[in-house]
Amino acid sequence: MRRAATMDRMTTLSAFPVTLAKRLRAHWPALIIPAIVAEEIALVLPHRSSSWATPLLAVVLVLAVATVALAPAAAAKAAPFVLFAYGFAGILIAHLLLIWRTFPLFYGVVNTRSASGSVNLLLPEAFAFMAAALWLLVVTGAPGGSAVRRAVHQLRGAGGEQKTVPALLLLPVLGLWEETFANPLWYGAGSVVWQLVGVALAGGGVVLVRRQPRTAAVVAVVGLIVLGFLLMIRALNGSDQFIYGQVGSDQVTARVDPRMSVQPGDTVKLGLDTRGLHFFDAESEKALI
Repeated sequence: MRRAATMDRMTTLSAFPVTLAKRLRAHWPALIIPAIVAEEIALVLPHRSSSWATPLLAVVLVLAVATVALAPAAAAKAAPFVLFAYGFAGILIAHLLLIWRTFPLFYGVVNTRSASGSVNLLLPEAFAFMAAALWLLVVTGAPGGSAVRRAVHQLRGAGGEQKTVPALLLLPVLGLWEETFANPLWYGAGSVVWQLVGVALAGGGVVLVRRQPRTAAVVAVVGLIVLGFLLMIRALNGSDQFIYGQVGSDQVTARVDPRMSVQPGDTVKLGLDTRGLHFFDAESEKALI
């Protein structure tokens, strides 16, 4: 009897890799979680906080791998939210690189630094990750997936839904508005009031979608039209121009008047608009004002 029990245990252990492979094949989005945690380790390595953040993320990576191995179905449903958070982090990273960070950062498939044209690739990457997260919501059947599927059916007039503007469209429209006015909302001289306004707008959008879907759809359409007019006016007046160069041995990025004519290799005189200055503590890297 003991011999039979031992054989059964050995058979079970030897079959585990095969069973795990089949489960991961069925729940492949679960693999996104440890991949993103590993990418976060690469992201924080150049940072001053890497001495404590890297070991912490290493523990998170071990937990993520264990979760994927033991509960791949649950991990697959959590993967869209992790990917969406990673996409949102890309927006914050792009802003930090534009205003003050100089050391290189690796995000997605791009290794970039502030005085580099590759910064322009970060936002498209971030939006692509968030769009992929919405697709995964539907694929995995995660919470919120049915709402996204219904919104797509409403746009196409399929799946028994009447063709109309989905109320859910309001949320990405609000996201576009908040990204357009990100400086006063999220980065405006450390103003907590503006940040609360940004959170309130997002929360109000969610409430409107759930309780007044028709009104939410109308607001979404109007918001898109007004945003289009604003972007058109900005394009007619000229967009911002960024100059990448050096002051002594320091690399700098300057946003200047788009009508300013500058060629590679030119030496230019720059002034500072003190209304847009950001000050950070060198040790903690927290905003001072």
